[in-house]
Amino acid sequence: MPNRARDKQLAKLAARRQAERQAAKRRRDITLGVVGGLVGLALLIAGYLILTRGDDDDTQASSTPSASASAEPSGKPGTRSGTVRPAVQPPETVACGATAPAGAGKPVPQFDGPPPLTIDETARYTATISTSCGTFEAELRPDIAPQAVNSFVFLAEQGFYDGLTFHRILDGFVIQGGDPEGVGSGGPGYRFDIETSPTQTFDAAGLLALANSSTPGSNGSQFFVTLAPQPNLDPAGGSLGYSIFGEVTKGLDVVQRIGKVSTSDNPQSGEPSVPTEAVYIESITIEGPAA
Repeated sequence: MPNRARDKQLAKLAARRQAERQAAKRRRDITLGVVGGLVGLALLIAGYLILTRGDDDDTQASSTPSASASAEPSGKPGTRSGTVRPAVQPPETVACGATAPAGAGKPVPQFDGPPPLTIDETARYTATISTSCGTFEAELRPDIAPQAVNSFVFLAEQGFYDGLTFHRILDGFVIQGGDPEGVGSGGPGYRFDIETSPTQTFDAAGLLALANSSTPGSNGSQFFVTLAPQPNLDPAGGSLGYSIFGEVTKGLDVVQRIGKVSTSDNPQSGEPSVPTEAVYIESITIEGPAA
């Protein structure tokens, strides 16, 4: 009997450690370096998080990762410095019976530096996110993540997100989008600080947060929406955490519908998160005093 009790204790301990390892892996995987396309390995070899930037002529935009822009950057934060094209093409079939929006596959602008802070940190902002599977609304939280909201509002108003996809879908975990390259390593041409608050935790479905590369100052354009509570994403054990900057207030069923889109294994990580049908971000519109 004592041996059986000990065996049960050891089995429980092993199961708990396995769960902790899986949680830690998921926490690490919400990064800009999660690659979801055939060229992902080449992008990582070329340089982690190195952005593709072309010149101001959209027809000359490069789709090859490069450490420098072909156009001379102005250096002024928030000004356009070039464009980037998708590194891979999304699946031809569009999820939920939809069709590809007009902005799909078009060059996406890049910018020099984060835009100046122009939002009102005490005001209310609402983002309406139209997708292939329907529309959902989110209340943005400039009071807890002003830089994140400011950047998101700026990019939305620039049409940056129009025609991009949710390149990573993991049922029960998150949907992730906002990468102009479509493989998990692209961004807007700039990065900024990660903002966290001890009062804001991943305790519900429908939370909007920015993906990062697990290094300081690595927020960009990629965002994710939780499909369930994810306490493993809270800052812990040296993890920097993620900037929660909003919460879905209408259309959570749309978010969950996207989470049910069929996926295949990521060829690099083995994670079953690469959509087999394209889910496009058709548009993001902002309502608020600075919109």
